[in-house]
Order: sequence, then C-alpha cells, then structure tokens
Amino acid sequence: LKVRMRATLYLAVLACSIALACSISTKPKNYEYEELEKWVIANGGMVNTVIGKNSKGYRGLFTKVAAKAGDKVATISGACMLNTGSITGTFLTPTLTVLRELLHPDSRLKPYLNVLPKRDE
Repeated sequence: LKVRMRATLYLAVLACSIALACSISTKPKNYEYEELEKWVIANGGMVNTVIGKNSKGYRGLFTKVAAKAGDKVATISGACMLNTGSITGTFLTPTLTVLRELLHPDSRLKPYLNVLPKRDE
C-alpha cells in the first residue's frame, strides 16, 4: 500500500510539474512536455494526457482519450522515479538529490528536470 501511495504521489508531482512548466516555458509551448512524454514512454510508462485550456481559458492537463473513474491516464515506471528513500520530515535529502541531478549534464532525469521552473521564472 505504501508503494502504491508513493507512486501516486510521484505521478501527481510529475503531472503538476508538466502543467506548470508548460504554462511558464519560454520555449515552444509543448516542447518540454513532448520530450518528457517520450522519455516516460521509452522507460516503460504511459501518458494519455495533453496540455490544453478549458472553456474558461485555464491551462491544465487533459486526457487524450475518454476516461471514466478508475481509468489510468498515466503510469510512471520505476526508471523515471527519483527515490530519496525514507523522507524524515526534512527537505534536505530531496533537495540535495535534485540539486545533484541538476548539476549532472547527463542526468537520467534530464527530461523531467527540464520541465521544472527555471530560477528566473
């Protein structure tokens, strides 16, 4: 159950990162999202979402296919997850882990890291 909850949390963070990054990016609208989607699929995941706007003009993630309650709109494989082990209430461990990956030019997480907001955004 804990693994499932953690995977759900990672998926939620990933989805929010995608939506946020696409809304503030200076590159073409969906470039980073498309690269992230290719990376997730290449590593055994599935993404049935697209960036769009609702009838009120708000940007968000929308499914590419009709979905009903309980349907999966995305799956993330372990190869795409950043695991910092047991987080004990401090943000130091995940922060240092992300910083290490950001500073590594060949990070396996590069497509994910590219959708994170930049310092000046």
